[in-house]
Formats: sequence, C-alpha cells, structure tokens
Amino acid sequence: METDERPWGRWIKFADNERCTIKILEIRPGEAISFQSHEMRDELWHLLTGNVRLHLGPKRDTWEEIERELEQSELGPGDSVSITKNTVHCAENTGTDVCRILEVSTGEFREDDIKRWKDRYGRC
Repeated sequence: METDERPWGRWIKFADNERCTIKILEIRPGEAISFQSHEMRDELWHLLTGNVRLHLGPKRDTWEEIERELEQSELGPGDSVSITKNTVHCAENTGTDVCRILEVSTGEFREDDIKRWKDRYGRC
C-alpha cells in the first residue's frame, strides 16, 4: 500500500496495474466472518467504518495447531492489513454499528477458494 500527501488531502493506492476483485464486507455488531484461508489470492483489507478484532495466523494441518499461533489486533477506521495466500484470518465486529471493510483481492478470485477452519454458523 502506498500513500501520497497532497494539498487537498492524500490518496491511498491499493493495487497498481494488477487484476483485482474489489468487495465491501459489511459485518453486523457482534458477528464475525469464519476463520478462513485462500490458496489462490491475497487480500488487502481497509477498514472504512467501525471497529474490528482481527485474527491472523499461519495455515497448519489442524485447527488446534492454528489456534495456538493466532495473533489478535484491533482495527479502526482507516487501518489496513495485507493478508497473504494461506494465512488464516477472521474479522469480528467489536463495535455497536455495522463495520465496512474494503477488500481488494489479487490473484485468481473464486468464491469457492475458501477453506473454513472454524465458523460460528456451522459452515465448516
């Protein structure tokens, strides 16, 4: 990610001359996406609104191995994180409003390129 200050403010470049897929994730208060990883794409997340607890960890053979190495951080509006292929990740809305995450995916994007490791909605 690159930024440049200008007299009127700044710009933030998320992808440069790359094929990418862009989505906005909206997560309701108290809800979370699954702990998941992708084999064919990297993702850049930029938090537009709300507060998120981010969980990141390396892909391992079992959920128990992954869980031992998970790291947590708190993100607020304007924060960004790069998530590389095969990184296990989860976003949990810790605020009282819907949070919105701008997701920029590079590589081959397919909705079925998802390995769910743990999911509170029974989708594993």
